[in-house]
Amino acid sequence: MSSLTLSPATQEDAMRIAAIHIAAFDVNPLLHAQFPTPQDLANLEEFLAEDTTEELSDPMKAVLVVKTGEGKIISFAKWTLPEAGDQVLHEDTAWPKGCVRGLLDEYYMKAEGVKRTVIGGEKCYRLAVLATDPEYEHRGAASMLLQWGMALSTKEGIPAYLESTVEAAPLYERHGFKPEGSFTMVFSLKGETDRLFEYSETCFVLRPPGGRPS
Repeated sequence: MSSLTLSPATQEDAMRIAAIHIAAFDVNPLLHAQFPTPQDLANLEEFLAEDTTEELSDPMKAVLVVKTGEGKIISFAKWTLPEAGDQVLHEDTAWPKGCVRGLLDEYYMKAEGVKRTVIGGEKCYRLAVLATDPEYEHRGAASMLLQWGMALSTKEGIPAYLESTVEAAPLYERHGFKPEGSFTMVFSLKGETDRLFEYSETCFVLRPPGGRPS
């Protein structure tokens, strides 16, 4: 495969970023509990493209992509910068029609609760989302996007923070992130109320030398 390059995303990349987001999280049962039907997922993809367009003009956020030598975007990351302070992800978001709002609210309430416990009022680089096209996994793109924030975290002596699925946790551990919290949700999928899923995420922190100890 040709060499990969990392660059800031542009407005023209928004649709591709949204498509990768949906494809990468398709195996996640929580996504399908929150957006139960194919139409709900299509609405979400459109929402994510619009959301990305807005984030690209937000000075408190960095949206990055990794491309192949042929110019195809295969992975992206969204970082919230330290200047954003205690900004809450998707606070007061007008989610698309058809979503299960209660599960979205529960997820963000628990995620933000753990972040407050772990980070408190301390500034941090926050990895809001990192996703790779499933056809291009394990080729180093995710590491490139992660290392972008790690380099700034180390240079400025500011922690880097993220929430991770169980499946993605080894990536962050290999790069020196340490687990400092977690949260769990229990839910069922539409039409399968007799089958419960227990879903967990781990909150990881990279604390550079000289920063506040955990």
